[in-house]
Amino acid sequence: MFPGICIFYIRKELYMKKTFFWTALFCILLSAHAFGKNNKILIAYFSKTGNTRKVASLIQASTGGRLFEIKTTNEYPKEYHATLARARKEQQTGFRPKLRERILNISAYKIIFIGFPNWWHTMPMSVLTFIESHNLAGKTVVPFCTHGGGGVENCFRDFNKALFRSKIHAGFVVSGDEAGSSGPAIAAWLRRLRMIK
Repeated sequence: MFPGICIFYIRKELYMKKTFFWTALFCILLSAHAFGKNNKILIAYFSKTGNTRKVASLIQASTGGRLFEIKTTNEYPKEYHATLARARKEQQTGFRPKLRERILNISAYKIIFIGFPNWWHTMPMSVLTFIESHNLAGKTVVPFCTHGGGGVENCFRDFNKALFRSKIHAGFVVSGDEAGSSGPAIAAWLRRLRMIK
């Protein structure tokens, strides 16, 4: 009898451990799936010279989010002063440049970073086109800005006005010359926002 009882309890113990293992594994996978789904990250950016693209890439490396470059159907001139003139005219007239593409599944993203250079004391009008072309109400939105020496100026103020229905976190600002080496500062910023550990 004794060996039989032992075998019974051993089998029961193994069954309980096996059941616990698969239950625990299921819970972990379920939690991981929920976390990934609820915290899916998009990093949208507009970049003419490549500086904002560098910052976007560093954010992507830290968060694992999806990169999306905001591009206009009518490209800006390669010549610097011609680009400035067009950007100034767009701002003065409130013109919204058409974009090559938009995010079709924007509802899948909970956290959205939006990056841009400082053009004429604020964000480029193409960024406003992007914002107005997508329903970002209720989403967590995080701006980042590059500049040529003027700092953030009115960029974040105007950004907040355009996204008054979103949850806006503190933005990141860096000069274009330091964009490529801003990795440590970006990591510290993301930790303050509790986006990374």
